[in-house]
Amino acid sequence: MISSFQHISMTNQEIHKDIPKVLPRTDTKIAIVSHVFYMDLWSEIATYLNALDLDYDLFVSIPHTMAEDEIKKIFHTHPKANVYMTENRGRD
Repeated sequence: MISSFQHISMTNQEIHKDIPKVLPRTDTKIAIVSHVFYMDLWSEIATYLNALDLDYDLFVSIPHTMAEDEIKKIFHTHPKANVYMTENRGRD
């Protein structure tokens, strides 16, 4: 059974999944949250994020159906991103 909420990390080009016990704590005062269902939009989102001149924590939620090679694209542009795999529920 797949948990409805999984933390995704990447080390040495390998994707790891686990069930988080707590969310990360940092001293950063700004959090940016993005749900990425359509991966073809990630390059545009990453461009906007890279243009920001401020410190922030990035939280990205993705659907369970996203392929590992697509997930790696997030980490290649934002290695410190907090990525979470969730059920794709609701509407925009």
